[in-house]
Amino acid sequence: MQSDLLSKLEILYHTELSNGFPYEDIELIEKDFVGIIDEENWLAADFNEFCMLIAGSSTYVLANKKIPKYQRQILHKDFFSLYPNYYFLKDSLANYSNFHRELISFEKTRELLLTIINKNR
Repeated sequence: MQSDLLSKLEILYHTELSNGFPYEDIELIEKDFVGIIDEENWLAADFNEFCMLIAGSSTYVLANKKIPKYQRQILHKDFFSLYPNYYFLKDSLANYSNFHRELISFEKTRELLLTIINKNR
């Protein structure tokens, strides 16, 4: 069972997590929500940080290394829990297909990582 989960993680890592970053959709989101997303909230940087957390955690697991405790704690939060200032986007995600697809891929991987972590306890 554990090897099946690791195989699934490896496939996700090399396929879905290797797509291009959705810069165009993020620019469109920032344009569509000007005034709501201000200069203090930089969606591209926040989404990149979220993606790097998951991709980096995946490399730890695939290399059979323990994810640092602080990093594991953050994995328990989805994007909108980590960045609640973007919660308003939830109802509009379908309008930004590339961003939405990337978010789903990284959330799916995050959930798989949590399953793997919990089975190793």
